[in-house]
Amino acid sequence: MSDHTLIPKGHNALGSKRSFLLFILLISILSVSWELTTVLGDMDEIRNFNLSRGIVMGYVPYRDFNMVMTPLFNLLFAIPLIFSKTLIVYRVTSALMWIATYICFYKLCTHYFDNRAATLLCVSSILLSTQFTYNSLVFLFAILMLLILTNEESYKNAFLIGLLGILAALSRQTSGTFLLILGFFFVLKKSKSNKAKHLVSYFAGIGSIGIPFLFYLLFTGSFIQFWDYCLFALFLPGGNGSVVDDYALPAIIISLAGIGMDIYYYVKHKEPDRIYHLLIGLSLSTIAIPRVDFMHVTFMGMWFIMPIIEFACSLTKRNAVYVLVTLTTVFISLTILITGYFRTKEAIFSDEFKAFRFIPMTENIAYGYATVASQNKLYEVGGYHVTSIIHEAALISIMNEEFNPPFDLFLNGNLGTNDPIYYLEEACNKDHAIILCSDELGWQMPDGIREYIEEHCEPIATYAQFTWYIPTDDNTQSTLATISR
Repeated sequence: MSDHTLIPKGHNALGSKRSFLLFILLISILSVSWELTTVLGDMDEIRNFNLSRGIVMGYVPYRDFNMVMTPLFNLLFAIPLIFSKTLIVYRVTSALMWIATYICFYKLCTHYFDNRAATLLCVSSILLSTQFTYNSLVFLFAILMLLILTNEESYKNAFLIGLLGILAALSRQTSGTFLLILGFFFVLKKSKSNKAKHLVSYFAGIGSIGIPFLFYLLFTGSFIQFWDYCLFALFLPGGNGSVVDDYALPAIIISLAGIGMDIYYYVKHKEPDRIYHLLIGLSLSTIAIPRVDFMHVTFMGMWFIMPIIEFACSLTKRNAVYVLVTLTTVFISLTILITGYFRTKEAIFSDEFKAFRFIPMTENIAYGYATVASQNKLYEVGGYHVTSIIHEAALISIMNEEFNPPFDLFLNGNLGTNDPIYYLEEACNKDHAIILCSDELGWQMPDGIREYIEEHCEPIATYAQFTWYIPTDDNTQSTLATISR
């Protein structure tokens, strides 16, 4: 790629191997520490864990429960949950996936700049990352695709590009499909001879996963529902809602500067790899559509900062940068470890709920939401059917070792083309129905939910911001009660 590196004199293969092994050790310790000390509360993590857990419980994606994303991530994370349906196993899997991603990212970065700067970038990324998600999986496949593109053309590499493209599309249908389409043009551009055979290899890579997946959808009876959730629902008005977060601005600025640097290097050196890097990065930027927030723009920021670091390295003296990069890496590493220590010191650990053993949590979850879950369970033991129409429904289901589609993910943009009120009517019409609702439904809940509940139900009990209702035609005693811990 570029000759502007920080590799000092005397650098050799042995030193490079030693540095790589030290990097793996460091990034493994930091990734595991960051994952396992994260305090429970991120609803994205809870919902993704719940979906993978539902698969292990025998539910089929799309046929039995709503899921707006393509299924590879949740199918992959369901595998270790076969042995233990606990969040600690899910988080260990997440840490291992982050380690694999950082190792590949490190390898890619060393095509542009010195391994010390690559280590600093990867270590810094841990502070910016949340749990591993389907977006992270697309990022990993993008890294692998560019690494393959830096090698010589071959039928094997064309096959692998097709394979990575379909895996990305099965991780996130929007950004992944862009990578899949780009792969076609990359293979076409890179193959200097026998273009037809290279394209056959590319489509063979797609078919190796795509064809079995289509048969899986047909065999499980989820073919129609898959397209409803993952394609048709994308065109509905509203959806997940568009937002531009101020915290996303730094990553946007970095990305724009990185795009400029890619163009600069391509014009200067005429390196095709620059165009590959630019186009793949633009595909990753679609992760931030429609929600341009910190979590979603992080990936394009990580991607486009590479040419910026490369340019900065070309302007600085090696010895000065070596000391600065090393000290900064040590400082950030210590920050990650110390942060993890204080997070667990101030958190609560509870054995009350099997799925959350060994997981640090807040007092609000350990006692507040636990009270809500216990009250739901008491009603169900008494012969009632409780439906939780709250933002944290998946958390309550996990606590009670249940799985309750579609209400565990009863959010805008996650119900396909179906009318949300239809599901609520169905829940209210069940025998001995009880509806749990919250004063704080959140912006993601469908419109008209609270109005329907208040019109067709009456309250029977309250706790904090939560209220339990019964349909007005139910014969249950409707005296309002206040639940205490």
